[in-house]
Amino acid sequence: MVENCSQTLTTESSVVLASFNGFSGISTTVGNSIILLTLYKTPTLQTVSNYFVGSLACADLFVGLFANSLYVALSGFVSLQEIQELKNAETFIWLFTTTITTFSLCFVAIDRYVAIIRPLLYPQIMTRNRSFLATICIWIFAVLFAAISFCLPYNDLPKLWIIGSFVTFFLPLGVLVFCYCRIYLAAKEQNSRWKTRQPTFDGSTRSVDELKNTKAALTFAIITGLFAALFLPTLAVNFVGIALQRHCHRIWLNIAWFWAAALSYTSSTINPWIYAIRMANFKKALRQLLSKTPNSKSKIKPNNVLPRLRAFRRVCIPREFK
Repeated sequence: MVENCSQTLTTESSVVLASFNGFSGISTTVGNSIILLTLYKTPTLQTVSNYFVGSLACADLFVGLFANSLYVALSGFVSLQEIQELKNAETFIWLFTTTITTFSLCFVAIDRYVAIIRPLLYPQIMTRNRSFLATICIWIFAVLFAAISFCLPYNDLPKLWIIGSFVTFFLPLGVLVFCYCRIYLAAKEQNSRWKTRQPTFDGSTRSVDELKNTKAALTFAIITGLFAALFLPTLAVNFVGIALQRHCHRIWLNIAWFWAAALSYTSSTINPWIYAIRMANFKKALRQLLSKTPNSKSKIKPNNVLPRLRAFRRVCIPREFK
């Protein structure tokens, strides 16, 4: 018996998904472009840990520019869903962005772990050269791993998605859980010490640094939790697709993937807001960047007021009145 089921999205679903991905893509592109511009324009933000923040923002920008645009095409133009090259590109973009995001989050967690657990060794362990090299390795590995999608037959792509789920989600998740559990225990111990007012060997400065590092770790724990929660629907669709055998069920699951993917990519839209709300240094830098005006350079600085008044007095006031 031949199953009669539609392989395409309904008109209403296509309009909703195309609109959602279009709005998400624009918001993601604008938000992460501002974050990257802030990192570039603010020397105080160009720290070791922010190398990985910049890598994460670049991955989110890639999502807005390419992933959301591709899903606008796939959901808004039904005929494009049958093009093999676009399906391969979809797999490449999903693996590429997910790999960079999860591994960047991993290195952020490791950076915060070292800063809190081993603060005295942090400058020696987390150097600029090592952070830069780690970021380059993340991107090279992501490109090579995602490029496998162009070398496999179309029927083998679901297997690649399952392997990709383990490599880009479960493996980094283990590292993230370990780091943030240790950070939580260390923060709990620090809070207990602060309440009992036990002095540290380097005074109050150590306590301020501990609070900053703990808050930064909590911020990226929130980002990680948000990403994991939004990623779970795509993970469920991947594993359910292996178990299903009927043709119609697999088609319906493929349609469900459009909704799951659109939801997972919204984390890239939300991340810049978390930076701006949770991180005081980013908030201050963003405020300064957005408040600058073209005429700000023409304003007289306070240090130049007195010399200008003296010059005016010499030129404009007659000698007999001096």
